[in-house]
Amino acid sequence: ALSTDEKSVTLELLANVYDKLEMWDHAVESLKLLKDMLVNQFGEKHDEVKRITKDLANMEEKLDTGED
Repeated sequence: ALSTDEKSVTLELLANVYDKLEMWDHAVESLKLLKDMLVNQFGEKHDEVKRITKDLANMEEKLDTGED
């Protein structure tokens, strides 16, 4: 189990990775896995997890409609 400090550092790192990955459409599957990891680690109620979940939904919608 991670300490609270370790968790916040981990969350920050994962959020940074997420922000870089989201530039590439093909990363959506990886982002879904990352989101699942975040949900498992921090729960769906966490602000960053909520933001990522929302962004992912928007990205999937854009991919489905073929927008850039």
